[in-house]
Amino acid sequence: MSQPLQAQFDILEPFDGVDFTDYSERLNSYLNNIGQVTADASDTAKREADKRKVAVTIFLIGKQTYSTLKDLCLPNLPAEKTYDQLTEILKGYYKVLEVAESYRFHHTLQSENETVTEYANKLKRLAVNCNFGTYLTRALRDQFVGGVKSQATKKKLLTEDRTFEQALKVAPADELAEKESKQLQFNSNLSAKVQASTPSKQTTCSDYRENSCEILFSLWILTTFG
Repeated sequence: MSQPLQAQFDILEPFDGVDFTDYSERLNSYLNNIGQVTADASDTAKREADKRKVAVTIFLIGKQTYSTLKDLCLPNLPAEKTYDQLTEILKGYYKVLEVAESYRFHHTLQSENETVTEYANKLKRLAVNCNFGTYLTRALRDQFVGGVKSQATKKKLLTEDRTFEQALKVAPADELAEKESKQLQFNSNLSAKVQASTPSKQTTCSDYRENSCEILFSLWILTTFG
């Protein structure tokens, strides 16, 4: 018994709406065993194979992308197009603009819960479509230094001309040292709070005697005047 369509095709995530050229490369690989026919196959067999690829593509790209694709295919339906026609339509609509990618790159800062290594890798991914050419490593360094969230690390990186690779050695070391320093401070504060909230034996005994006297006095009042 064959598996349902969703069980067979739940590995490739829906298209994210950024660059369909990259997605189509993964899609072609994913559909490697679907819609494949021999060179001597009949035209009917080839059309049926292509329809299977179209059906799987429509399923995989996601609801939002399909809605856009449906508008782009009017007055036809996406299912009435060939696989090559669908991919070309989506590549043309979801194309990456160099100016937009460069803008994103130069406005990307390290987020609060992001390590410097994760931030550096994110910048590398964003730089792919920026066409920096020979300027790539300098662009990565400049944006990395400007976007790192630690002011102490930023100040250190601005005191000496370093390459991007050299900056990637300094920043993680600073990050680790800062993390360890915060942990030590936290442990020290926690220890101080514990000591402050724990009464000494002498204080405990004194408090016990004082409480006992108050109880005996209250009993005497009730017995005498009650």
